[in-house]
Amino acid sequence: MDAAARRQLQADLRALSDGDRAAASAVFSALWPVCLSFAKRALRHDDDAKDAAQNALVKLFQQAPSFDETRSALGWALAL
Repeated sequence: MDAAARRQLQADLRALSDGDRAAASAVFSALWPVCLSFAKRALRHDDDAKDAAQNALVKLFQQAPSFDETRSALGWALAL
C-alpha cells in the first residue's frame, strides 16, 4: 500500500470511527486485499486465510468506534 493509499485509509477509518457508514465500503476495499495477503503468508492455506481475514475485518468494524486516529490505520487493522 503506497503512501497516498495509507493517507486515504487513515481518513476513511477516521470517518468510520466517527460514525460515517459511507466510509465502510472504502475501508473494506482498501483492507481486504492487505488482510488476505497477510493471512495467506501467515497461514499458508487459502481457506484458512480467507476466514482469518474476514474475522479480522469483522472485528475491525466492531471496534471502529474505538480507533485512535493518532495511530496508523494500517497497523491497527493488521494488529487485529
